[in-house]
Amino acid sequence: MRAYEVKVIHKSDWTYKLFGSGVDLHTIHAEVSSRGIDECVVIDLLKIRRNDANAFSKTFQVIKSNWRVISCQLVAGTGGEMLVLVVSKCQESVRFILNSHKIPVVRSMVRNGVEIYTVLAQDKHHIGYAAKEIQSISEIIDIRQIALGEALLYTPTEKINVPKLTKREKEILGTALREGFFEHPKRIKIENIARIHGVSKAYVSVTIRKAVRKALEWLVETGF
Repeated sequence: MRAYEVKVIHKSDWTYKLFGSGVDLHTIHAEVSSRGIDECVVIDLLKIRRNDANAFSKTFQVIKSNWRVISCQLVAGTGGEMLVLVVSKCQESVRFILNSHKIPVVRSMVRNGVEIYTVLAQDKHHIGYAAKEIQSISEIIDIRQIALGEALLYTPTEKINVPKLTKREKEILGTALREGFFEHPKRIKIENIARIHGVSKAYVSVTIRKAVRKALEWLVETGF
């Protein structure tokens, strides 16, 4: 299958209707089970601005009442914002399946009334089908194909993963994040991370810089 990016501009933003102001939503990747499209699982990374002290609890209540939540956890909280990772079963608002043609449609990003979907299709004719069905169930101002990706999904069980970090980069960056390397003050030093992974301090330093650069480049490119 090939992945097509489709930009959808709404008259109103459904995330605002659900959460109110102060919530940006970004889907980092989606997984399609080998048992069929109906078994879709979505992983959302929610960026929540702390408008009030109850922002997280209010948002979590809305998520639980509107989505089929498997798990929900706080990833980080700095600078007046929270990052929350939500794993849930196929959501109606995500519109994974367009009924007539069974085309998987995964929401990539939602912000300020603009939705970007990834349509997984065999050929570009499916984009027309997707556009018609989305228009039939939404208040659309504009809809158009904005990009054509390479073959991002080879089998129904593979994930769409970005950014593309090596296994070692993921391991070292994961340790740095979990153990508080990026906090102030630091809770772990580079030499301790090096000791955990059995590598040199210089290697850890270079690896973290490379991994962070890849992640930042991806964030800038996706507009998150």
